[in-house]
Amino acid sequence: MVRPRTAREVRSVVRACVRHGVPLVTRGAGTGLSGGEHGVGLLKRDGLERELTPAVLDMHRAVKAALDPHGILNPGKVIARG
Repeated sequence: MVRPRTAREVRSVVRACVRHGVPLVTRGAGTGLSGGEHGVGLLKRDGLERELTPAVLDMHRAVKAALDPHGILNPGKVIARG
């Protein structure tokens, strides 16, 4: 288990996992965004900036960017910066 605190640390962890073939499972501060709420996720998208801290949103963006650098998997599912 790792607990990165910055987007840079998230990128480093993801790259290390990919490089060494280590499975990666994320947890978004217990918000359900990385768990079982995918079915209603888009309905809640507009409220994410009110519900989550900027650091948590940055973590989600960093994981998405590291795992999907070309933006082809679930496009538009992680809130973009305004």
